[in-house]
Amino acid sequence: MPVASSQLTDAQKTNHRAMFETSFAAAMANQGWRDLVTPVPTEDETVTYHWFGTTPTMQDVDTTGAVIYEDLSKFSFSLTNVLYKGGIRVERRALEYDRLNLIQPRINQLGMEAAAHTGRLVGNLLETPGNAYNGTAFFSDSHTIGSASIDNEVEVTSAAAVPTVIEAQSYIRQAMARMASFQDDKGRTMGLTPDTIVVPRDVAQVYWQAAGVGTVQIAGGGSAEDIGPILPPSDNNMLRVGPWRIWICDQLTDVNDVYFLYTRGPARPFIWQVKQSPQLEIVSDPNSQVAIEEDQFIYSVRKLESVGVTEPTYAVKVVDAGS
Repeated sequence: MPVASSQLTDAQKTNHRAMFETSFAAAMANQGWRDLVTPVPTEDETVTYHWFGTTPTMQDVDTTGAVIYEDLSKFSFSLTNVLYKGGIRVERRALEYDRLNLIQPRINQLGMEAAAHTGRLVGNLLETPGNAYNGTAFFSDSHTIGSASIDNEVEVTSAAAVPTVIEAQSYIRQAMARMASFQDDKGRTMGLTPDTIVVPRDVAQVYWQAAGVGTVQIAGGGSAEDIGPILPPSDNNMLRVGPWRIWICDQLTDVNDVYFLYTRGPARPFIWQVKQSPQLEIVSDPNSQVAIEEDQFIYSVRKLESVGVTEPTYAVKVVDAGS
């Protein structure tokens, strides 16, 4: 049995960090939430964003004789990075007995958790997004953006505790029509169309059918809305149905609230601000206090990041007014 010397633990650190980085990279490549965010690397603790607002209209310079240049939008907001950490304890003897089969799965899990954690932060933003850059609640019926008035909440009333497929199809049409009507800060119709539906898990099957095959008729007549294709398995909860993406978000607690997002523009509905990507920190010095007193080593993941909302015109919330 090898003794957990500094030379041995240093070599194991290198191997374990490589395991973590491989696991994290593989998990990140399969994260559906990444399609919903604009990643912003930063070296600052707090970043202020001034770039919201649309570009000016092209001008007929032959007629006007000069271009009238416009300032950036007056709107801005700031995001401050947050320190996140999480880790495990490993028995020193597990390393001394070279029981890597016991340690490697836990290290892989740390990498997977580091990747999935940001997605949960994004999911939480849907129910608690705070204010948009104009100082109004992100989902509101009274946004004032330049010369435009925006209402990105659609109130509906479902006949049941959970919407039917037919109702869900109606909600999709209403959300599309609402987003298509949005104007930019200069009063121009933007003509946006949502491409992603974010749903609680309990209504995922309903919206999967509503966005895809719709209802199914039973032989002899009658509509069987609960009969249809079963949701396919997905490791990242992001499903594709024709032109739609459906993100099953386990952070959503109200089955009557569904969100429609536009993600094909120069910016996405959410910002993912990153100061430090997840790093595996290991305390495996045999002379450390935790090794001597508790006969354990520590594996901890550390990252600095923040998430926030961007354009309210990129999101529509469907709310059941009767719930």
